[in-house]
Amino acid sequence: MPESPIDPNRPEINKLGTETGNALSKKFQKSTLLIWQQPLTKEQAIRGLHKAMQNAYPQSVEASSLQLALNREAEMSTFLNEGIAVPHAVVPELDKVCWAIGIPKQGISDTDTGAHIYAVMFALYPPEQSAEYLTYLAKAAALFRDWRNLEQLSSVQSPEEFLIWLKQSDLSGGAK
Repeated sequence: MPESPIDPNRPEINKLGTETGNALSKKFQKSTLLIWQQPLTKEQAIRGLHKAMQNAYPQSVEASSLQLALNREAEMSTFLNEGIAVPHAVVPELDKVCWAIGIPKQGISDTDTGAHIYAVMFALYPPEQSAEYLTYLAKAAALFRDWRNLEQLSSVQSPEEFLIWLKQSDLSGGAK
């Protein structure tokens, strides 16, 4: 197993405060960071991330939003050739943007491109907050587009390590 690039003892990790309020890591909780060890389908990934969102945001994320996300994915795949998938849906009833990320260690079995998917970043958002969604989507795309980051990400083994990795990426400017 590769040595973990995650250093939970970096002092600045625990100093992330209001000055980094726009940090990508601030959009996630440990419960919305999933790591799958087995191969899965696009639908399984979306369903798993939606369930994590429902648990993290029980007052906001309704069961009906899952069908919106699945319908959006059926219209046009968001499992891209660049190693990242960005399934999403506009949900008028939401009051905020909700996020979840999954790392499929063995990949997604039914992508149209055949490319290995390293990260699945799932979002549900109200139409009036699409600018916020696009801002953080751009941050994530820049982060996951860098192969050095994907290499580090491949050694992450737990949601705790994943959150630390995101915080370190914020500090190093990896998620600008």
